[in-house]
Amino acid sequence: MDFEQLKNILVSKKLPGWNVQKELSPPYRGEFTLEKIRANNPIESSVLIVLYKKNGRFFFPVILRSVYEGIHSGQIGLPGGKKESFDLSCKDTALRETHEELGLEESKLEIVKNLTPLYIPPSNFYVQPYIAFYKESDFVFDTDKTEVQKVFEIELHKFLFETEVMQKPHPAIVNKSEVPAFQYNDIMIWGATAMMLNEFKFLLKN
Repeated sequence: MDFEQLKNILVSKKLPGWNVQKELSPPYRGEFTLEKIRANNPIESSVLIVLYKKNGRFFFPVILRSVYEGIHSGQIGLPGGKKESFDLSCKDTALRETHEELGLEESKLEIVKNLTPLYIPPSNFYVQPYIAFYKESDFVFDTDKTEVQKVFEIELHKFLFETEVMQKPHPAIVNKSEVPAFQYNDIMIWGATAMMLNEFKFLLKN
């Protein structure tokens, strides 16, 4: 499969939204109406699922965030962050943050699909996820060490067809209750990131 074929698949599919996001949601999390989200005056933010090819196979990166004073410290996530006053749109935020965190050139990132926005209650973030292509064949990640500890490259085919959903005690939850998560090799992908990736997975598997 090439980029154009993959783009056609993504563009043609309708978003399933909460019905699929909730499959990877912690059991105590409910659905939030747009009215309720707006009442909380959330922080606008965005993330990017960046698809690229290596040795003929598609991959996308997730990052291990650096430890800092914040709710998402030390977590596995997608490149992205909060919208700043100088960002013209959430798309600009996603492109800027991906460049800052991974060193990918903004001009070579092509956003091809919006996913369903997701509200994150603990941080009051309202996140707009996007899918983008990066067609450079020879590049290395130039990470911002203040924001990113490590980059994990996720092989798309393995993620779609071999990655299992596990029920695991979440280390950040006081009572260590079990929550659904993707286990990919030695990493666990939880929470909002898993919920967004589950919608991405649904689009390509169905």
